[in-house]
This record gives sequence, C-alpha cells and structure tokens, in this order.
Amino acid sequence: MAYIHSAGQRYDFAHTDVFALTFDSTFDLSIFGPFMAWESGASAITMRPQDVSNPVHFINENEVSVWLSVPSVAKALINAAALRPWSLPSLRYSLFCGEALPQYCASAWQQAAHNSTVINMYGPTEATISVSDYVWNQETSPEQCVNDLVPIGHIYTGHHVIIVDEANQDVPIGDRGELCIAGPQIFSGYLDSDQNNQRFLHRSEGGQLRKYYKTGDICEILSDGSIVYVARTDHQVKLSGYRIELGDTEATLRKLGATDAVAVPWPPNEPKFLVAATIGFSKDIEAVKQVLPDYMIPQKIVDLDAMPLNANGKIDRKGVAELLVEALRPAEVATSKLSLEDVKLLVAQALGEDPSNISDDSHLHEPGSWDSLGHISVVAALETRLGVRIDAVHDHELRSIQGIFAFAHGRTESRQVNRSLRGLLVTETSIANSDVGNGSLSYCGYDLTDLLASNSTFEHVSYLLLNHELPDNAQALAFQQQLAQRRTISLAAMETLRICARVGTHPLPALVTAISVLNAEISVVRNGLSVQSLTEVGEAGMDLIAQLPTLLSAYHMLRLRREPIPPRLELPHVANMLHMFGLPVSERNIDVITKDFIIHADNGTTASTYACLVANSAHTTVHAAVAAAAGVFSGARHGYASETAYAQLATLEGPDAVRAYVEHRLDDGELVDGIGHAIYGRAGDPRLAPYRQVATQVALEEDNVGGLEKANAMYDTASSRRDGAQPNYDLFGGLLYESLGLSLDLSAPLHICYRVVGWIAHILEERATGQPLVRPDARYVGHASRPVIPPSGLT
Repeated sequence: MAYIHSAGQRYDFAHTDVFALTFDSTFDLSIFGPFMAWESGASAITMRPQDVSNPVHFINENEVSVWLSVPSVAKALINAAALRPWSLPSLRYSLFCGEALPQYCASAWQQAAHNSTVINMYGPTEATISVSDYVWNQETSPEQCVNDLVPIGHIYTGHHVIIVDEANQDVPIGDRGELCIAGPQIFSGYLDSDQNNQRFLHRSEGGQLRKYYKTGDICEILSDGSIVYVARTDHQVKLSGYRIELGDTEATLRKLGATDAVAVPWPPNEPKFLVAATIGFSKDIEAVKQVLPDYMIPQKIVDLDAMPLNANGKIDRKGVAELLVEALRPAEVATSKLSLEDVKLLVAQALGEDPSNISDDSHLHEPGSWDSLGHISVVAALETRLGVRIDAVHDHELRSIQGIFAFAHGRTESRQVNRSLRGLLVTETSIANSDVGNGSLSYCGYDLTDLLASNSTFEHVSYLLLNHELPDNAQALAFQQQLAQRRTISLAAMETLRICARVGTHPLPALVTAISVLNAEISVVRNGLSVQSLTEVGEAGMDLIAQLPTLLSAYHMLRLRREPIPPRLELPHVANMLHMFGLPVSERNIDVITKDFIIHADNGTTASTYACLVANSAHTTVHAAVAAAAGVFSGARHGYASETAYAQLATLEGPDAVRAYVEHRLDDGELVDGIGHAIYGRAGDPRLAPYRQVATQVALEEDNVGGLEKANAMYDTASSRRDGAQPNYDLFGGLLYESLGLSLDLSAPLHICYRVVGWIAHILEERATGQPLVRPDARYVGHASRPVIPPSGLT
C-alpha cells in the first residue's frame, strides 16, 4: 500500500486513462498497471499474442494513455524502424523500468510519444516495483546522462538513500559507490540469514536505527541530487591490475554507433581481457582505441542480430557470453537460407535461452521465456536476419519454430478455420487419458475398469484426480472429513433454490444459478474478484465438491414441496448424498452411485472441461469457472443428452417400437440422442459396458424390466448397423436413475456433481503449470471499410 499511495501522489492518473498491461504475471512490474488502474478507476487492456509484435498498433488501436515496459521493448522497435516521430499521440505517460534506459531510447520514444511524459523508474524487486524516478527532458536531460544512460532520479518521499564504498563508508558527492535504500517499500528480509547479513546495512541516524538495503547497483549523485545508475557491482571486474566498470566500455561502444553493447571478461574461465557483443556496430577496433585506454578496449567485437533477453525482457548477460563462445570459434560458411537449426539458434539468442532448450516443436509460451516480450525480440531478430519488415498479418505464422522456418523459406499460407477445435492439442494433462483408438479411459494411469473393480470409494478416486496418486487409508479418511465439514450451504443459496422451485426451474439451471450465488458471496468475503492463490483455488474446489450434492438434493426436495434433508457430517460422501436425496443408504446403492461417479468423474477436454479451462486461464474465481463449465454441460449436444437419450423412449410402447423409431430416424439421416459420440468411434465408449452393467443390475432388482428392454432394444439396433452408429453410455443413465426412483431431469445435474471433481483437478493442474490466457483468433468476413452516414432529422 505504501507504493500505491506514493504512485497516486506522483502521477495524475484519471478514470479516462487506458493502461497497457505488457508484462507476464510472473514479473513484479505486472502489478503496476492493474493496481493503478483500480486506484484511479481507469481501464486496463492486456496485450494479446498478436499485439506483441506490433506495440505501436496496439497503443494506437486502443488509445492507450499509460505505457509501462522494460526498455528492451523500445530498443526492439527502434531496431525494427517501427518507432517514428509523432506515431504515439495517445500516450500521456511512458514509463520504463526493469533495466537501464539508454539515452537514445528515451529520446526516440519522446519524439514518437510527443504528448507524453517519459519517465525512467528504478527499483529492485526488494523495493516494491520502483523507488525512484526521473522525468526525461529533451533539452536538458542528455547533459545529465552518464554512460549514455538516463538518470534514475530522486528517491521517493519517506525513503532514505546513501552511497557507500566497499567498506560501507559514505562516498563524497559525485563519487561512485553502491546504492543503499531504506524506507517503507523495502522488504523485511530474505529467508536466508546469510543473505540478510550481506545485503542489509544498519545505521544509527537521528537517534534511530535505520535498515538499508544494499542494491548491488553502482551509482553516483549529481549536483542537483539526481541519482545516476552506472553499473552492477557484479559488472565491475579487475583485469591486469586495473579495476574496470563494464558499463564504461559499453557506453563508449554505444556512443560510437552501437544500438546496444555488452562487455564480457574473456576467456570466461580465466579472464585476461574484454570482448564485446554489439548490435548495429559498424566501426572497427581502431575507432575504439581513439577513445578508451588500452585495458578497457575489447579485443574482439561481435555484432549480433539481437541481444538475448531473459523471461523479464532484460538483457541476459550469461546468454550473451554463451553466444560469444559460439561466435569466437572458427567461422563457418553461411548458408543462403535459414536452416531449421539456424531458426532454433536465432530464437534461442533472441530469448536468451540455452539452444538445447529450443526444439523443433518449440512455440509461443513453450519455453516459458517465449512470452509476449520475448516474442517481440524473436520477430525483431528475424526481421534483422532476413532484412525485411514483417507485416503483423504474418504474426500467427511466427509463433513456432516450424512456422518461422516455413516463413523464412517463403511458405506463407492462410490459416484454416477449425470451429470445433477437434484435432488441435490445446494443453497437456496428467489427469485423464481418453485413448480413442483403443477405446479406453484411465485416470492418472489407472484404467477405468480396474478402478471400478477395486472397491475404490468416492474419496479414493477424487483424491486421485486432485493429487494424481491414490491415497492410503489415513489420507482417504482425512479427505472424507475435510469434505464433510464443507457440506452446509449458505442461506442465500438456499433462498435462491426456493425461488427456483416456486417457478418450476429445471434442476440443471437451478444448480448453475446456485453456484453463481455462491460465487457472488465469495466476491464479498474476498473483497472483489482478485486472483486466487493456488491454496485458495484448492479450498474453493473442495467447497464445490462438497456442496454441489447439498444444493441439488435440497432443490429436489423443495420442488417436491418438502424441506431439504440436512447433510450428516459423519457419513462418507456417497452415503450422505443418498441420505439427502431420501434414498436408502444401502450397500447396493452406495456401490451403484460410487460407480456412477467414477464413470463420470472426467473424460479429458470435453466442451465443458475446456470451457472451464478457458475461464480459468482468465483467472476467474473457481466458482465462476465451474459455473461456466456447468452451463456448457447443460447443452443438448453435451450433458443434457444424458436426460434426453432415455426420455425419448417414454412414449414408445415396447422394444419393437423402439427399434422402428431408431431405424427410421437413422435411415432418414436424423440424429438420435444416445447414439454416437464426439470422439469415441468404432472402438467404442469405454464407459458404456460398465455403465450398462450397473444400470441393468439395478433395473432387474427394482423390477424395471420394461425400461431395460427398451434401452437394450435401442442399444442392439445401433450396434447392429453397419453405418458406424454406436450406442452412447448416456442411454443407461436414465434407466439407472428411473430404477432408483429419481426423476430423469436429475441426470445431467447429478453428473455435474460428479464431473466437478475433474473440473477442479484440471483447474489446479493448469494453475500449477501456468496456462496462458486463452485467446484464439477469428477471420473477419464482414463489410470492408465504409463511411458513417449521420442520421438525419434528429435534434
């Protein structure tokens, strides 16, 4: 809050502002945009994958007024000749942070964003985003730059700064030393006590003990009190008895024409001299000798296509050194076209990745350094290598190694629309394996048929899906008790169900509505819709798994004009569920409902599960993601078929009528609910045989022979055809619930009570693995540009 307060005082952000969100959420600078937008009531827009290669277009298209990024973004735009004077008129504030801001970047950006205040912010992670800033002035600031780097300005109010030498003694004004900062934004300390001893300096000042954080940055203070960053302490080396600031050599190379420069002690194992990597440096060593003393002159200068960047968009010095190792080997003959290996090396260099981490199948977000900022570097490096300006229309082709290789060889093609997404790999999972070719389904490596035969309980299989391992007895019991404590639902949710019952709502939308009410209550408790931590996600998931049966059974009772049966905390999950539905808590019923759950717990990336993942990728609350999934599950092409597949047989008199009905519809090319599946083909649905067995057992024991005969007639008719018609397991769900004495319209919502375990498992998995925001593209096929004709006759 100290930072939010100070930032609110320094900048006059208004509700009319539009903030650009340029950072991945793993970078501490990513919180600036959302928090300052919330504080001022402004808007905030996240850059989409297709925007990262053309930030200028993004800024202008969205009329962005507040921009914050690392300076490397400006460098990439300048290198690509994409930053032109007066090209960013909407910007009011242009903020840079995360690495040193070169003078040429500030000057070029100010010319492009002529209405903007350009500000260089400084702050190590330990000081909460930024702790000083400097306002760029085109007339006076160049004189204050040191080593062609923009000053980092004055420390924020309420903070204190000192600059010390290696003995932790203050240096005179104008001398260089390590910057140390104290104040409310400085963090309390590391977990490692040795690090605390090394990185904190305690001073008695004005009668109080002040704790300074040693930043590791070499700085000096100008006569007006502005602080100038020079280099890192770990960028100071001693060669042949001389102490050298690498930043001084790098600044000289920039003054001589390099767009960027990094000096590296060489050779890496026993440094004896300097070498340097540059971008856009055309002069020879003789020009450098005219400016620098001998001991600071690089013995070799290697001009690169692009500087490797780390995951936060900063120059990766280790990556530069690794590239120099390659470059300083005997030169190899260059090929006329980029080979696949050339493409992988180019991408590795642009991202600052070890080349071994880039494979033939690497793509955007894999590896993690190929994020939105990294993609800017990749496109800029490719443009430099090919000597062309790449139009943004080709951005989708450059999101993978194979795509870049094809583009470099002139193979550009339009994308094919795939509305169903079938055949596309959208994620990786360790939860459910729907082996379509072999007609099998397994959970975390355990085959469905084996789990059904193992006497596993609801608690065992739920624990397996959530934790990817089967529990021992103690873990299963603890899991059962955790669920039991969460079964009670709120008064608001109960009142919602009463309203739905009075108007005769179908149980499925009643359940979805109740979930949304729970989500609304959570937003009050959590004071908004802020991102839930992984622990909070798990807690919310457990709440939903426990409470959905309570919600559905309560609604079932209310629409029968009976009061809901309260949950019994001492009962296991399935036994309690039977109890709340008013069904006998018998061994047979427990076994049947447990198998019903296991069969429905998960089935890979179904439409509802993918909807859940899409919502989760936006970091909605867990309840919102589950509500979205449940809403999709209610569709006639999805979970609602579990009701209609059996319900359509109700008016048919006997098996013969069923056979005639099915044959007639299939012969006419019409769909029949309960026949066919989105992914399972001739190999069959692995859930069908065990589900049919369970439903048949209960139908015979409950004397529902008529229903069984009609279901089997439909099954046999579909199975006997040669046109690929396959019976669906949904058919036997209705038979099972009818035999148990439950209404058919409970079929789909009961399945939601089971499938929620799979949805929560996928949410947890995706949060843990860091899924990016799902944002596919669409091809525009509407009107071309046309003028607006003002309406006439209006006053």
